[in-house]
Amino acid sequence: MPKVLLVEDNEMNRDMLSRRLTRRGFEVIVAVDGQQGVESATRELPDIILMDMNLPVLDGWEASRLLKASEATRSIPLVALTAHAMADDRARAMEAGCDDYDTKPVDLPRLLAKLDRLLANKPERVRNEPLSAEALGELRHKLKTSFNQILGYAEILLEDVENSGLQDIAPALGDLHRNARGLLERIQKALGNDGGVSLEKLEALATEVRPEVEQLCEVCGSLTIVLSGKGATAALADAERIASATRQLLSVLRQMCRSSAPEPDEAVSGVEIVASDRESSPAENGAGRLLIVEDDAANRNLLRRRLARFGYAVEVAEDGPAALEKISQDRYDLVLLDQMMPGMSGLDLLKLLRGTYSASELPVIMVTALDQSQKIVEALDQGANDYVAKPVDMPVVMARIQAQLARSKADRHTKLSDPLTGLSNRLLLSARLAEAIAWQPGLGGTRLAVLLLDLDGFKVVNDSFGHGTGDRLLMEVAERLKSSIAKCDLTSRATIARIGGDEFVILVERLDNADQPEVVAQTVLESLAQPILLHGLSVTISASIGVVLGADEGASPEHLLRDADLAMYHAKELGKNRWQMFDPSLRERVQTRMATAIELRHAVERNELLAVYQPMIHLQTRTILGFEVLLRWQHPERGLLLPAEFISVAEETGLIVPLGEWIITQACRQLRIWQNQFPSSPPLGMNVNLSVKQLRDPNLLAHIQRTLAETGIPPESLKLELTESSVISEIESAKDVLGKIQAMRVGLKLDDFGTGYSSLSYLRTLHFDSLKIDRSFVERLASDRQSRAIVETIISLADTLRMNVDAEGIENEPQLGELIKLGCATGQGFLFSKPVEAHAAEKLLEASFAGKKTSGEHIWDTLPATIGQERD
Repeated sequence: MPKVLLVEDNEMNRDMLSRRLTRRGFEVIVAVDGQQGVESATRELPDIILMDMNLPVLDGWEASRLLKASEATRSIPLVALTAHAMADDRARAMEAGCDDYDTKPVDLPRLLAKLDRLLANKPERVRNEPLSAEALGELRHKLKTSFNQILGYAEILLEDVENSGLQDIAPALGDLHRNARGLLERIQKALGNDGGVSLEKLEALATEVRPEVEQLCEVCGSLTIVLSGKGATAALADAERIASATRQLLSVLRQMCRSSAPEPDEAVSGVEIVASDRESSPAENGAGRLLIVEDDAANRNLLRRRLARFGYAVEVAEDGPAALEKISQDRYDLVLLDQMMPGMSGLDLLKLLRGTYSASELPVIMVTALDQSQKIVEALDQGANDYVAKPVDMPVVMARIQAQLARSKADRHTKLSDPLTGLSNRLLLSARLAEAIAWQPGLGGTRLAVLLLDLDGFKVVNDSFGHGTGDRLLMEVAERLKSSIAKCDLTSRATIARIGGDEFVILVERLDNADQPEVVAQTVLESLAQPILLHGLSVTISASIGVVLGADEGASPEHLLRDADLAMYHAKELGKNRWQMFDPSLRERVQTRMATAIELRHAVERNELLAVYQPMIHLQTRTILGFEVLLRWQHPERGLLLPAEFISVAEETGLIVPLGEWIITQACRQLRIWQNQFPSSPPLGMNVNLSVKQLRDPNLLAHIQRTLAETGIPPESLKLELTESSVISEIESAKDVLGKIQAMRVGLKLDDFGTGYSSLSYLRTLHFDSLKIDRSFVERLASDRQSRAIVETIISLADTLRMNVDAEGIENEPQLGELIKLGCATGQGFLFSKPVEAHAAEKLLEASFAGKKTSGEHIWDTLPATIGQERD
């Protein structure tokens, strides 16, 4: 019964054709997208493939190219199915390697005739026919490579154990070396140069030597266990390499003898591996360098061992920051990234990676236990190449890794033009850049310029009108870029390329003068500013442009594009619809942020964090009601760092979660001490800033409850502050968590009120019990009538809603007087105290409880130097 693989995403078409083919005597297996099609074909090795060309995840054209590029599936007949009756579809099908082509709706008799013809012409392997010289040579190479690795590592390890007091292992290692060498000689003799080796003889040879190879595997496994127990790290690494090479040898034998028994699964406590087809083709030795990012040690180590068995060089990282550190130091061909991790989630790390590496430069496969399609879509939207679900099905993982690596390799050999716009693509641009760098003369000569532009608001157009409209917009932008270059009347060569979704690059070589890039950039901005008609609607688009002038010594195309990208993002930060020249300080800023992320990970364990406290004051009596705790980082090299220098990095990387846990714990413990020293009614309070990222942390509520129980402070004396703008951005997801916090009787304060989207509707539903007036209104309170009106409105609103209101940034007596007149009861600011360490805050409390007014005049001069003079 011929086996047909049907790759079709339309459920009705798939089911109908599957039933009709089954009735005609075919065994039908199905796949719903191009990626699944590649995996199923690699695993099932069907007799023929029917491939729809319009598929999600990986389209049929690309899937066909991958299948025809793979030795395992190259000879399987492949028929392209398309709903388009366009003249060039047949040519495209042939170009992709398809053996035939048919249109939808499917005419079954016509399709069956094609299948019969293709199956009749499919070459059959004769089992007793000698292998081709090419196939035999490839087999000899695979076997010899595995053996040479075993022998080479065994010799290194034997020398190491003899020199490190592990002589008891040497005899077993010597036996392993001798047995492996003897086995190699036997196989080499059986595969001699007489040209008479057939499939039949090959399977007989594999059956004969397999028990000895399995024994080698057992010896290697025992060796790694012994060395692991002795703590011999270097020797253990060599032993694991021997074990990997031996397992690789076993895989080659399994290919030679398809009927041999499958290798038993490894048993690892708490980890489930779905065993389906154990005949997945191993990767060639050195096929790729992989990084596994997984917080569960059992999953991480099991996956590492299984992939190493297939010849990959595998490294692991236990969390996002560790992965970031590794990627910043080494090159990897692919990352397997767990989606759900504490601190920096997989999505957080993916966003950072996509800021530096494209999907083809560093493929990322998400590994997730989630069954929510929305989470998978979110990962793909953020730039993930693919995903696999837990429990891990190893054949699926292997197929997807191989497909992504093959696709990444194929990307380097694709055509040199962008299929949508007709502009140059990234590959051609890189070649032109390399050529321009090589031709760039020394000082005084002509130079090159790189302009990288990203469309502002393109996502809004795509989301509002659909991808088809977005594509038409990109095509129009391409035409305007061409016309802009023509208007500039350049005498030097200019290359326009599309390198990403809405990213374009203009390369100008051998400039006549250094002002030309500015002229080009301004001309492009003016051209894009003209309205574009889409579906009868007038759409206006703008762009942010980064410009790099010249190339430093030793620069590469990637360096120039990276620098232009940095300048482009700086242009966006400055307001968009503008161009910005690259400055080396931008590169230093990015490097500093990456270094900060890596170092911040260790700040808690190294005791480098510091809590400082700014008093909350009753404005009329000037007595202390409590404190706001603020964070500082005592960096060992850069000195004292204020939040502005590291909090945004902590937010981006997810490290804000452990930092937030630390500051909550620290603040509550300190508050307990002060409440015991200075009893009052109500007790002293403590305000702690909370990030929206912490609201997403599943451990937040438990940590707050645990800290309250540990310290014994009344829940009402703890208030958590969130900024207005951050809460609004996550309003739906925040409601539930904020409600549960309020149910603990912990206070909730809305910080920076008045600067965002002030609305009665969300104030009533988000459980806040107090507001904090932003300092921008307070500082203009005595001089600006509008600011005074806003503050008066906020205080009136809070009173109506029975909410408390605080003011921040009080710096002088006129501001204080106005706030008291308007009915504001509490506040904080430099007029009373800057943020101080705990021992200085204690002196402020002593003065306050002794009846002295808290102000800079009375107490400030008697305190030690303060921590961080800038405003938080």
